[in-house]
Amino acid sequence: LIDEKGKVVGEPKERKSDIPVVEDKKNLTLEVGKSLVTTDFVDFIKYLNQHFYENTGAKITKVEINESFNEIIVYSDLKFYIMFDTTRSPENEMKNLVTALENSEIKGKNLTYLDMRIKNKIFYK
Repeated sequence: LIDEKGKVVGEPKERKSDIPVVEDKKNLTLEVGKSLVTTDFVDFIKYLNQHFYENTGAKITKVEINESFNEIIVYSDLKFYIMFDTTRSPENEMKNLVTALENSEIKGKNLTYLDMRIKNKIFYK
């Protein structure tokens, strides 16, 4: 469990539905009181958690970190995953996602992923 400043505060006693789960695939060693992520990272995750459903109609099921805290993979009810760059504005990333989902080349396709990590480009498969 981390606080709003990105510091480890301990193990959660119970799973709370309003707190997003971010899974660290790197399995970093965690120490209570140590900074794990930046406040910008925490704010990015909070923004996604608060606005993803209202903008996409889908619920986030899991967020993963693989190599870097600058990139996350978001899994949701959309049946494909989305890769985000967390160093950018979450508001702009959400606008770009909505634009991509409404694009006629993408809409209705059976996608595997949307990759939004490269500035001004969206890749999909």
